Parts: sequence; C-alpha cells; structure tokens
Amino acid sequence: GSSGSDAAAAAGEKDSRDPHGHIAHEFNMLDSNKDGFLSPDELFEGLCKRGWEQDELQGLFEKLDTNGDGQVSLDEFVEGFSSVAPTARATKFWAKREKDPEWIAGKDRRYQVGLGRLGLNRHENIQALKQQWDSVQHDLAPMMVVPYKAFKNHQKLPRSSDRITVPLSDVGEQGRIAFISHNWMRGDKEQCEANGHTWGGSAHPDDEKASKHGLICSSVEQLAQEKAWDLDNVYIWLDFCGIEQDIDERKWAGVQSLRGYVAVCDAVLVPYPNPPREGITTVDQLGNYGDRGWTRLEAMVAYVVGILLGLEAPQLWVAWKEKEQDSEKKQDSFTVKKFDYSLDDKHLPASCGKKHLKSEADRPELKKHQDTLLKEMKASVQRNGYVTKHKAAVNCVAFHPKENDVLASADDDGVIKLVKGKTGTTLRLFDNRGKVKSLAFN
Repeated sequence: GSSGSDAAAAAGEKDSRDPHGHIAHEFNMLDSNKDGFLSPDELFEGLCKRGWEQDELQGLFEKLDTNGDGQVSLDEFVEGFSSVAPTARATKFWAKREKDPEWIAGKDRRYQVGLGRLGLNRHENIQALKQQWDSVQHDLAPMMVVPYKAFKNHQKLPRSSDRITVPLSDVGEQGRIAFISHNWMRGDKEQCEANGHTWGGSAHPDDEKASKHGLICSSVEQLAQEKAWDLDNVYIWLDFCGIEQDIDERKWAGVQSLRGYVAVCDAVLVPYPNPPREGITTVDQLGNYGDRGWTRLEAMVAYVVGILLGLEAPQLWVAWKEKEQDSEKKQDSFTVKKFDYSLDDKHLPASCGKKHLKSEADRPELKKHQDTLLKEMKASVQRNGYVTKHKAAVNCVAFHPKENDVLASADDDGVIKLVKGKTGTTLRLFDNRGKVKSLAFN
C-alpha cells in the first residue's frame, strides 16, 4: 500500500531523500500504466530502454521491494534507489568514458570539428567566432547532439540519462545542426499547473503529451525542406540531453558553454506553443520566450554570429502549431518562419525581470556573455559597416528629430527598420507589406 511518504510526494511536498525530485521523476517515467507501483517488467524494461546493463539490474527489484509484495511503491523506490540514483549513474558513466582511450584521443578532433563549422571569413571575424567556441568547457561539457532520426524515434524529448547523444566529432562535413532554444513547459510545479499540465515530480521541458517533441520533429522536417538538408545528416542540440542533467558541476558547465554551442549550429529553432500575435517579426516580442534571460542569450548569440558570418539575417526560426488543421491532409498544421532579433537595451539578456530568471545568481553570468557579444559585434560593425540590411537598395532614410543616434530606413522589401546609428543594429522592425518611398518622424 501507499505510505505517508507516497502521500506527501503526491501532494507535491519535497522529500528530503530526493530534494530535486529526480528519483520521483524516474519512478513516474518507469510507471508505464500509471498505477503508482512498478512491476518487475516495468522496472526491467524501462531501465533497459534507458541504457542500464544486465549486471546493474541483477537483484535490483528484490532490493527495492522491501515488503516483498511483488511491486515497488514510490516510497520504496525513493528509499532504495538513492544508491543507484541518476547522479551516481551519471558519475559512473563519465568516469568510464574519461578512461576510454578512444574518447581521450578524440578530444582534439572534437575541438577541430567545431572550428571547422565556423566557416571561412576575414581574420578578425574568425578570431571572434573562435572565441565563442573556446567558451565551451570541453572537458566537463563537450558538445553532444542527437541524430534527428534517433530523436524522432525516441517519441519524447530525450534526457541526458538516456545516453542517445553523440559527440560533435560524429557529425560529418555534410551534417547540419539545429539548436533548440525554448522555455521549459513544466519548469516548476506552480508554472506547470497554471498552464494546465500535470506535474511529474521534477522539472521537465515538455508536457505530459510530448507536444513539444512533436512540434520539434514537424518543424525540423519543414526547416530541412526549406534549406535542402538531408534528414539523415541532421542533428539536434537540446539542453535536456545535450547538457548533463544529473551532475551539478557538469550541468553548470554546460549552461556556461551555451554561447559556443550556438556558434557552431546551422540554425536556432524556437518551438513556440501558440501562433504569435499578428505583426510580430522579432523573437524578443514572443511572450514567455523573449522575456526570459537564457533564451534571450541564445537568440542574441544567433544574431551576433550572423553578423560575424556576414549573413543578411540571423538563422533564427520560430515554429508553432496552427489553431486550424490542414483541411486537405486532415491533420495538424505547423508553420516555420524566419524571425529577426531586436537589439533593444531593454531586451538584453541581463535586463530580464527577476521572475524570468531561475536564480539571481544567473544574472552576472548572463551579463558576462552579453558584454562579450556586444564587444565583438561592435568591433565587427566597425570593420564591415552596417549590419542592418534590406533585400534591395534602400529607398529612404529618416533621422530621429530628438535622438540623433536613431534613424529609420526602408525600401521595396516592405520593411521599415529603426536603426541604432553608431552600431547599425536593428532596434525595431515593422513589416509594412508594401513599397516604401519616403519616411518621416512625427
């Protein structure tokens, strides 16, 4: 039967034996029929799918089933699983890997593959791009990606403990990497239940229906079609599996390495839960994404890397599910659209509100990354000229009557841009949907 500890967990109280909820989360993932208990088959089949070996499973059920009733309750699982908990298994995994001669020998190869993905450019820009890649803590947080086919077949967002990632060195020259930039749907119990989702005992990036996994798969396939990518050579970077979730030191090292991870990816993809409001063209205007510190940083890196690579616009794509189904195919309809980034002081990563940071301790780290990016961007603009471009020749420019550093530009592409004069970066973008021949500030 259910014990007092089971009741406490069901009520959402913290268990001192499992303060972060990792073990309770593992239990919920293994409990396939959701009856609140684990059968021998559920335990063995579930852990085998999660990469456990036979010697690790030997005698495990008997050890956990302390009252001998043939099933394991949550309380029994939490009590007995601590010695083989996710942290212990992750530590064992990395200790074994770091003694592997092939892994040790491949360290330089993994680094060189990242450098090769930065492309050819003028010397100063290459140095700036190399600085982004060098910000990765390659020992504690090597870049790990998931082959798209494995990602799709997993049928849910993979976690680091699933061990289906591969090192960057496994990505061939034709490989394309999509960096998934997103806000977790069940970041904490309050947010989870406020959005109508079921709390599973610990934070999770997807809902209980794996909606985000489905959205990512559909949008990656659309993006691949748009950019003529071969899906057999497409890889996914996702924080939930790309950053070690069970060892705090490695987890923080992965968070600090985000700048470098984005720099070597081919596109940043934002899976957005709802269709954006009409007229929104920049990611900072996306509610519950553009207002959060770490997602702001990921978008900002994509923007600055685009500048350093001399791209017309950053490789920032937003995907969402339409409210109406595709009438011909009678199935859900998805949209993938390229968005821009607005370098507004109010929307910089370290300027986010307190409620949009998991901890205030993150703010100095965001500020450090932000300042580095601004410095590299401004230096690149001085070398290369304005980064704000239109698809054709600019028809007209108007200067702000009071703020001398602000101007507006427009041309036949139907877009009006508010530009910061000293850096040439976009402050705001308006889609006029028509040719613009003259501009004036009122």
